Amino acid sequence: MENGNVNEFIETITNYEAYVLFRGKVYFFNGPSILPGESFCRFEIYWFERLGDNRIHAHTIYKVAAQTPTACINAFLKVKIWEGKNFFEVEQEMRLISDETDVN
Repeated sequence: MENGNVNEFIETITNYEAYVLFRGKVYFFNGPSILPGESFCRFEIYWFERLGDNRIHAHTIYKVAAQTPTACINAFLKVKIWEGKNFFEVEQEMRLISDETDVN
């Protein structure tokens, strides 16, 4: 991570949410959660596309369901959703940001 520790980032997304800037795009990591009535965790990543007149469209780029938050994150760490690469192959290009508007 450009401005953080990769292990701390993984711990954060296992328990909470985070925003990342990667190659000019803002991504939202929606930490694993269990919805009411379900017995499994869901984890999703969205890419925020800026539209005209201050609108933002969220594109789902990844989602997984697993038995535990750790299982969700472990599955994510293996998939090649970053232009054909996995998280560890591109994490050094990622920068933590405070929210979808923090792109400077």
